[in-house]
Amino acid sequence: MVPSWWMPTDCANQAPAPPQQQVLKLQELLRFENSLELWQPKEDASQQIWLQPSSNLADVSPGIENGQIGVPEQAWEAAEDVEEILSSTVVQNAEQCGAAGLVSCLHTTAKLTENDAYGAIGGLDNLLNDPRLAKVLSALRSKAFELTYPRVIMRTVWAVGKLGLKGRDVEGIIAVLAETSQPILTQFSCQELSNTLWGLARLSESAQGLKPEGIRLAYAVMAQGASRLSQFSTQCLTNSLWAVAKLGLRGEEVREFSNQCLSQIHLVLFK
Repeated sequence: MVPSWWMPTDCANQAPAPPQQQVLKLQELLRFENSLELWQPKEDASQQIWLQPSSNLADVSPGIENGQIGVPEQAWEAAEDVEEILSSTVVQNAEQCGAAGLVSCLHTTAKLTENDAYGAIGGLDNLLNDPRLAKVLSALRSKAFELTYPRVIMRTVWAVGKLGLKGRDVEGIIAVLAETSQPILTQFSCQELSNTLWGLARLSESAQGLKPEGIRLAYAVMAQGASRLSQFSTQCLTNSLWAVAKLGLRGEEVREFSNQCLSQIHLVLFK
């Protein structure tokens, strides 16, 4: 098995590889009319926190815990659009908000964009250039070392990838997560591994390639997933295969991972 920290020395700054043949085979196998990216990663139902949402984000009074502003996760779920989140007291005081709260903010924002629920902010281009979002990213970068649980790490990578964020703060966040995730990769669920790979692939698109830390994280997540592919759902398999190809990962372990993904998908579809 490939150690989770390993990455080929010639891959740190490699150019993206041509589309992998395995992806083309998979598209033919499943007869997709569009790209595999249409299979959007979903939350792992077994790990969702079911909470009754508040009626309005503005009605929630953030509490102070360990000197940081804390806000219940259900408060974000109550938001109807992106503008409501960015106008919240929590975002205005992002520097005092805990890392987990900032991740929930980004994650909910990303989910709202799936339904074009931007509100007064108008659209994605305006969101990406909004100074309030930049404030959240800056604050999260300074607190990213607090993110030491699989679910919150996965949500962070998924959100920044989904939104197509880029810049030094995003690079700094990913660099920290590449470190904090290493000791706990064995604790990631199959869904979390797949979603993390998907987020990194999307991030690679917006940033025109990942920094070495992001690539190392991708190799580590892939290596961890390789030992559990038989437990992956078909959606997790296809998203992981698409992500590995999109990232341009190379090497014998990548070919083996891709072939195993295809074999597992074939078993599911034609058993």
